[in-house]
Amino acid sequence: MADALGITAPILLRTVADAAILLRLDRGRPAASVEMYFAEDDRLRLASAVPFSKFRSRRGRDSGPGLSAGA
Repeated sequence: MADALGITAPILLRTVADAAILLRLDRGRPAASVEMYFAEDDRLRLASAVPFSKFRSRRGRDSGPGLSAGA
């Protein structure tokens, strides 16, 4: 089945790359993966909170899909 938008391949490649990174990190220190999951959960909760969105908009920034190091 053809992908009309041409986004299937990048999505699949990103997923494979993320999995490879997580597997490499998990090999050295399994407890770190649990810490990463909790940190990601905290990041997503903060990014989706209404007060955080208002805070970002007052500073002229879009709250976007999540937090980034450059924002």
